[in-house]
Amino acid sequence: MTRIWFLTGSLFGGFGVALSALAAHAKLSPPDPALQDALRSAATLLLIHAPALLAIAALRPGRGVAIDWAASAIASGIFLFAAAISLHAFAGIHVSPLAPIGGSLAILGWAGLAATAWRQI
Repeated sequence: MTRIWFLTGSLFGGFGVALSALAAHAKLSPPDPALQDALRSAATLLLIHAPALLAIAALRPGRGVAIDWAASAIASGIFLFAAAISLHAFAGIHVSPLAPIGGSLAILGWAGLAATAWRQI
């Protein structure tokens, strides 16, 4: 699983930079500040969680499966959240349940990570 978290963190980082670049440099006609804000939000989510997943990968060995469950919830939650924002921004597709489900998963993942850390201390 260590490889998966390194890969996921790296992909989140790459997609976060790409979405940031799109938000900053896309020539929209007509200009659409809401679209740029949405892309910035998705990029920020990905960029904030990328190093967290890389840290989980680095700290994972010997920590048990609880850290994998927490990382899975964080990664899938942020993916769903960022995907919902991006789909709405790029295609106008409003997939309303994805964002709150993704956000809830990410919150549960962070709580699970805290519980895992608490047990390890």
